[in-house]
Amino acid sequence: MKCTFGKQKNLKKYNMKDSIDLIKRKSFFRKNFYCRNSLKNCDLIYSYKIPKDELKNFLFDVKNFVISPLDKNIKNELKCENNWTKILKIINKEKFQNITHNGLFVPKKEISIEYNMMIKSFVSLIKSIGLDKKIKYFIGPPQLRIKFGAKKGKFMPNSSEFAHSDAWTDINTKSCSTLFLPLAGDCTNNFVNFFYPNNDYSDKWLNRRYFKDGHDMIKKYKKINIKYEKTSCIVSDSSILHQSITKQNSKPRLSMDIGIIPKNYKKNNYSFHKNHVPYDLIEKIGKDKLMIYYDSIKKKIKKTKTGSKTQANRRILSLN
Repeated sequence: MKCTFGKQKNLKKYNMKDSIDLIKRKSFFRKNFYCRNSLKNCDLIYSYKIPKDELKNFLFDVKNFVISPLDKNIKNELKCENNWTKILKIINKEKFQNITHNGLFVPKKEISIEYNMMIKSFVSLIKSIGLDKKIKYFIGPPQLRIKFGAKKGKFMPNSSEFAHSDAWTDINTKSCSTLFLPLAGDCTNNFVNFFYPNNDYSDKWLNRRYFKDGHDMIKKYKKINIKYEKTSCIVSDSSILHQSITKQNSKPRLSMDIGIIPKNYKKNNYSFHKNHVPYDLIEKIGKDKLMIYYDSIKKKIKKTKTGSKTQANRRILSLN
């Protein structure tokens, strides 16, 4: 299969000048995420083409979830709407209470069923590209994110507009990777940049810090050309930095971006956190189990530096 994601220069499998930590990273990442259908962007990023039918089915359930807080008349009007520019424009206008300052859609009591159906479709999509055999944990239940376009004013300490590694957060680990799934909207002017570490990379670069404090770390990285498109799923190692880019006059973008722990994780770089959700549990959502949320959609979400508690008030209901 021809790679359509941009050829990378000087990113060979192993370089004699690479640090031991970087060599181990490359080896583990290949072991964890290489499969017959994967496309190698570089040694620490793979992409997977999504089957059209799987993407279509997933987007149907995504739409039902994101429009579920709307007034009944508007919701009925949008049920047969496939123009995502129009859908995202309405969401931007309505200012939903279940969207965080950083654009995360938070499941709520009144829309739990729509969320569960979306997760069921997400699992089907993951299986269609072979990632179901690769994931041990999700760093929290999978969530959608909307980036509304160019922002003005101050960013929160962990805003994705700062170049960062997800390993820098309290709920993540140095063994994590990140799954990027662009879904709808403006992915041309509203996208994600990726940065590859220098040869002297050390796992110490992934020690805890706020994203806003990573400005010195970016000097140790080089920007690489990764094509960010709606028909593909991208997985990157946590040693890769990434950054949300919203150009002037950009339109909203919808995606699912989530940290994952691979099955063959490096044990000395992993510590379990209560936010970590086993893939085996997520795989049952919408079939044998339901993830039910207690908070009402009317309850305003409090701003926090980390945002790690937005899905804390939930329980699992067994259907058997």
